[in-house]
Amino acid sequence: MYTSVLCLCVILLHVWRCQSSICMSWKLQDNQLRITCTIDKIVLDVKLYDPFGVEVAYCLIPFPRTTCLSTNNNSTVIQDLHSGETVYITKSTTTNDHNGIWSCVHGKDNSKVNILVSDNSVYELLPRVTFNGQRYVQKHTQMTLLCTTNTDPIDPLATFYVDNKMYTTLHRNTSGCFSSFGATECNTDSCQCFPNGRSYILHYSSMVDSGTLAFRCSMDFKNVGSVSDCIFVSVVDITGPLISASETFPLTAGTVVDLTCTSTSRESVLEISMNCLATSTQSSHSSHDSIKNETTYVASLSKLVTSKDNGKTCYCKIVSKRLQISETIILQIIRAPIIHLQTQFVCNSSESAVLSCNLSGELSTFGFSGWIHSSGGTLLRQLDGNISGKTSLLEIKNCSFDDRGDYLCSAWNEDYTDVFLQNATTSLFVAGPPEIIETDIIIGDIATLSVQFFSPVKPNQPKWYVKNKIVTHSKLYNQSLSKEVIATTIYGRIKTIHGYVAKLRMPTNSADTIYCTVVLENEFGTTMSAFNLNNDSAVFHIRSIIWILIATFIFLITVVVITVFIWRRKNGFHERSSPTAVYFGAPQIDNNVNIYSETMSNYDEIDDGDLFPVNAGLREHSSPRTIETMGNYEEIDDGNLFPENQDDNHTIEKNGDEDEMQDLYIDIEIE
Repeated sequence: MYTSVLCLCVILLHVWRCQSSICMSWKLQDNQLRITCTIDKIVLDVKLYDPFGVEVAYCLIPFPRTTCLSTNNNSTVIQDLHSGETVYITKSTTTNDHNGIWSCVHGKDNSKVNILVSDNSVYELLPRVTFNGQRYVQKHTQMTLLCTTNTDPIDPLATFYVDNKMYTTLHRNTSGCFSSFGATECNTDSCQCFPNGRSYILHYSSMVDSGTLAFRCSMDFKNVGSVSDCIFVSVVDITGPLISASETFPLTAGTVVDLTCTSTSRESVLEISMNCLATSTQSSHSSHDSIKNETTYVASLSKLVTSKDNGKTCYCKIVSKRLQISETIILQIIRAPIIHLQTQFVCNSSESAVLSCNLSGELSTFGFSGWIHSSGGTLLRQLDGNISGKTSLLEIKNCSFDDRGDYLCSAWNEDYTDVFLQNATTSLFVAGPPEIIETDIIIGDIATLSVQFFSPVKPNQPKWYVKNKIVTHSKLYNQSLSKEVIATTIYGRIKTIHGYVAKLRMPTNSADTIYCTVVLENEFGTTMSAFNLNNDSAVFHIRSIIWILIATFIFLITVVVITVFIWRRKNGFHERSSPTAVYFGAPQIDNNVNIYSETMSNYDEIDDGDLFPVNAGLREHSSPRTIETMGNYEEIDDGNLFPENQDDNHTIEKNGDEDEMQDLYIDIEIE
């Protein structure tokens, strides 16, 4: 007895932590109202309540056996643990007793259903809704659910519920089939409506890893109301199977390919098998990941594929207690050449290296397309190899830093009308001492000597010599070595590489001649570079550079100013001076006009005699005198300057007094 009680407590503790799926449906059959409460796992007591909230049926915990009771003499309760159904059957003929919302409770889970039956239809053969679908599905996969009825509903629509929550309504009209989920039109991948309006298909994608989903489909009928049916779908935590190949598809005829099928599971124990090209294999091994709490099952085989195997199918199947899943792969095989090329070649500095590229496979008409030398994705050069049969040899003489990088061998094979190309890449490693790329000297109060170099392996600390004596790192001789990206030229292409920069900073006197040497070393050898701090052909003093920059700046400013001035003069952009007045004094009594000072050289001076001739008769026979200037001026008549009759503006008035006169002003505007 104590053992039974202990087991019961353990079961109750286990099921109390679990959540079950529950669903309700109803139908009229054989003049009886049948209300069904379906539970995926019945482990607790089950209670049914009528629309008034009164408990009408009760089933005890099914341990050690099922026991159900009904509070109504005209009703019975039956329970089937295998199907998970608890059915309440009543013979009541009064609609007021059963119309309304009924509920079913299992532990903390509950479900409700609305029942509506008219008095005229209680004993008729009424509509029936049938819901079908997979009972077990793999996690994160799509399932297909079919809801049908044996008669026409009021409207051609069906409502789908997931875990007692409305998911979508499928509705058919003259325009097509539509889903309320996202307000979109159905397609073959999401949902379908049959032309008769009685059948509907829903494609549902499960986002849970495991557990049980409760689905219910409901339709409305005349005189009956809503009739529904439900199913439970168990989601199994299985991933796969997945088939992978050691080579990239399409496969090349004549190669050996490893095919592997894998699958993982957290709960189920799997059996995995594989069949390919008349070869079968069972699960070869399994491994458990304690962190993810999952087990991986593997089946693999190796096959030599030929062109005859093209289009054949390989199978992989996993079997669990609840589910069986298969996966297939179709082989794609071409008659491309198989290139045999070792992954890396090594060449000692200043020695020669030979790169060999060999072909095999189902060859008919084949050839090589040459070699391509690149470095870091940058094309450097194209080379021709020495071809002999199925082999292409590329000889590199006197290996240097420029020869390092990747070398691609390309070959082709013609198969009827198809030409298949194949490429393979190798690398060349040049084993040699550090190679100097550039040196530099900056002299001021502090001299900075620097050298940029490349080393195929990590170099040792550089050694600096000043006047043939080695110096160590100190405040007086500051030394540094850094790894930097430097630019260099390789076969005419400017390329950046990862190199090193070594520097020495030390005080210097420009009057002294200082010779310095740096020794660069790695495991393959040593390289040296000398510096002469007073070599004028290679060194510029900082002060000299500054003076050169200042002189260059002044020169550029002068050129700009002169250019702007000439351009403005050429295009007429010169300033106009303000009009300048030139004043002439009025003539004395003896009519001798004073000569004025002329302001512009383009005008002739006016002679007094011409203005006031001595012989008046001569003026009568003389022609008007013209003064020619640079501009367009009219001829000036002497008589017009001083007419006998007084002008309004330019006149000399004589009032009998020869000492009195007015000054005559003639304004000449000079531009």
